[in-house]
This record gives sequence, C-alpha cells and structure tokens, in this order.
Amino acid sequence: MPVYPAASWRPIPETHTQGRIRPRAVIVHSTAGRGSLYGWWLNPDSDGLESHFWVAETGRVEQYVDTTVRADANGDANAFAISIETESSPAATERWTEAQARAIVDLIVWCCRTHGIPPRVMTSSTGSGLGWHVMFGAPGPWTKVRGKTCPGPARIPQFRGEVVPAVQRALGAQPQEDPFPMLTDAEQRELLTLARRIDKATAAIQSGMTMLARQAGLAKTYARRGWARIRAEHEITLDAEERRAVSDRAGQIDDDARRAEDI
Repeated sequence: MPVYPAASWRPIPETHTQGRIRPRAVIVHSTAGRGSLYGWWLNPDSDGLESHFWVAETGRVEQYVDTTVRADANGDANAFAISIETESSPAATERWTEAQARAIVDLIVWCCRTHGIPPRVMTSSTGSGLGWHVMFGAPGPWTKVRGKTCPGPARIPQFRGEVVPAVQRALGAQPQEDPFPMLTDAEQRELLTLARRIDKATAAIQSGMTMLARQAGLAKTYARRGWARIRAEHEITLDAEERRAVSDRAGQIDDDARRAEDI
C-alpha cells in the first residue's frame, strides 16, 4: 500500500472500496477553503468526491487514499491520476505559500519515484505527467464545471514556472519547454471574446438545425397528405413504372427528413 512517509495517514472508507489504478499522472487542485478535508470527505454532502492528498498552507500533508486506489477528483482522469488538493482562501487567487510549495514539490517527487510518473507537463488529457485541474478546459475532460479556474490564476503559473522545474531538478530530469506558453492579458481577453462568439454561433446553429428538422417533417407530412388527396379526388391510375417513380420520390422525402432530424 503506497503511503507517503511524510504524510499523516488518515484513510477514508473509499481507500478500501474504490477500484485499483496504475497512476501515470499527478493533478493539483485548490480547496477554495481552509482546513483539513478529512471531515469533508466523510460527509455525504461531498457527492462521492475525494482526493489522495491535501497540503496545508503550513506544508503539512494528509493522505486519505492509497495511491493505487482511485480517488474521484479528476473527472475522466480518475482512472490514472493521483490528486493533490491544496489549502487556499475561498477565492483561491493567491500563490502557494513557500512551505506549501516545498511540500508539493517533495510530494510530487515521491509520486514520480514511487509510480514511475514522468516529471513533465502533460500534453494531452489522457497522457502521463503533471497537470492542474482545468488544464484542458472548464468544462473539459477533468471537470464539468463551466468557468472553474482550479487551482487558481496565481497557482497555475507558479506550478508551471516553479513547481515543475523544482521537481525536474530533484529527479535529475532534463528541463522541459513549456507546451502551454502563457498568454498575455490582451491575448487572454481576445481568446475569451472569441470563445463567447463561438458559444453564440453554436447556439444559433443548433436552433437553425432544430427548425430545419421541423420543416422537413412538415414537408414529409404535407407531401404524403397531398398525394393521397390528389389521387383520391382525381381517381388517378398509375402504371408500374409511374408507381415506382412515385415510390422513389416518397423515399427521397423520407430520407431527407431523417437526415434533418439526425442533425
């Protein structure tokens, strides 16, 4: 049972009931609140969430789940990631304290050595290495919460620019060129504006497709009713070739309507 020697071992029930994993990633979080998470993870209101570790602002570390057991804090990455929650203010806008950052580095070094995790920033949401909660978007594969910023706007650059290099130095690994270079404030504003425009355009397209599907359904209904009425009123008699032509056209109308409804 992998237990970090420098942590206070405070196992919660999930460490005995959750499925096994083979860790290949470490993901850091912020708690958006102060105090140990032990009691919260035991609370039914925690919605079945839990983390492997919690690091206090003082540098104290608590471990709740064996690192070869799944902890549900990372969305789609639960099946392969070790989760580290870190104490913060409710807004989580501050940097990690010096003691906290040192403890995080030491803990990640232990995770990498114990489980063979590469000390590099992850480049995909299913890859291996080191990452932060909203690394691939919010909502995204690791969180469904829109607008989430975990572990926080000051801690993400601290993780990339200070924590990861410190881990690499401790393990004698080659420094890595950052695969996610920081955007300037102007670039971030431009990206946010573009994202909002895309959201609006997507909503408009979906609305248009819904209207198209409805219109196609009405066209199919009117075509069927119209042909039946014409045939009844005028007592039209068709030969075999004409019946095939009418049948083929009706089939085309059905196909067009189905395609519109599937969009």
